[in-house]
Amino acid sequence: MNRNDRSWNPWHGCHRVSEGCKNCYMFFLDKQRDRDGSEIHKNKTDANLPLKKDRQGNYKIKSGEFVRVCMSSDFFLEEADAWRDEAWEMIRQRPDVTFSLLTKRAHRIKDCLPEDWGDGWDNVYLAVSCENQKRADERIPLLLDVPAKHKWVSLKPFIGEIDLEKYLATGQIETVLAGGENYEGDRPLYYDWVKRIYDQCIEYNVEFIFGQTGNYFVKDGKIYHIKDYKTQIDQALASGLQNRNIKLSKENTHMTKEGIYEFIARQKTSIITSVGEDGYPATRALIQPVLIDGNDIYFATYTSSRKVAHYRANSKACVYFYEKGRSFSGVEIKGNMAVLTDQPTKQRFWKPFFNRFYRKGVTDPDYCILKFTGFEAQWFTNQRTETVKL
Repeated sequence: MNRNDRSWNPWHGCHRVSEGCKNCYMFFLDKQRDRDGSEIHKNKTDANLPLKKDRQGNYKIKSGEFVRVCMSSDFFLEEADAWRDEAWEMIRQRPDVTFSLLTKRAHRIKDCLPEDWGDGWDNVYLAVSCENQKRADERIPLLLDVPAKHKWVSLKPFIGEIDLEKYLATGQIETVLAGGENYEGDRPLYYDWVKRIYDQCIEYNVEFIFGQTGNYFVKDGKIYHIKDYKTQIDQALASGLQNRNIKLSKENTHMTKEGIYEFIARQKTSIITSVGEDGYPATRALIQPVLIDGNDIYFATYTSSRKVAHYRANSKACVYFYEKGRSFSGVEIKGNMAVLTDQPTKQRFWKPFFNRFYRKGVTDPDYCILKFTGFEAQWFTNQRTETVKL
């Protein structure tokens, strides 16, 4: 989900149903155009967008695109009942495109699914919008009760503190999207609210996207009035509260090697093990890797250290990374370690702060690079272990 996603609005207009609708952007924009956003109608030009083709006979919505549906309405709106079957048919005809259906009318989802829905369609993401705890407790259980291949939750506008732990613990939610209130809205978003959801998503290995701060953002007791939308996005990205692109399988149950390397990249401490002179494991901690390049992980260390002597005598090695919240996730990787002392390699990985450790700089003979090449990982999370071939 990003700003480059396509939108498809087969119908337009809506009715306010909860607190988050107060400053809805659709009503704001319609007001600017002297229109009444509560007047619901089928769009003449956009209704069949998924099937539209250009002059060369190519679909205007390209294969592989992610499409947000009904951004100026609600897919499960009562007034759209007569048009929804036609929309489902177009979604059915484009299995190469992903369609995201976000709603505040979670109570209508089940009754509005197509007859051949089964346990869900691979190309459809179902989502509910929850602006506060009341709406989360009202809508998320209904979403979880619907069979679907993909489910996500939107906390936009995020206008009240929310606890999602019990919902994330089900393993059904793939993504949480959060953002503050825009346009005419003045209800603030608090950093601590976002941080809480971010921490919960980290704990349960759920993708978290902090999209924008909103007009008013509160951190450490200070209120920031951020008028420019681009600045709101930039500040959200600068917060560090992002847990993007968790690489799991289609059912969101199995870790992949790409997901493992993304997990490693987030960690600040590395645990590495060598085979000691006595044949027993020797374990120590290092700072985070200087580079993760496919199956190769690079570390900087002292040439005179015992571990370097161990690896020169026996290249067998293990590395371990972990992340601790109220639950625990970790990965152990088996592989082989090479000791690299050639100057081009040392120069390639040199960092300015290394001067604190290696007094003679990049040419210091006591500075070297360890290159670990893994072949098998043991992934552990939520009391579950699985083996991943690298």
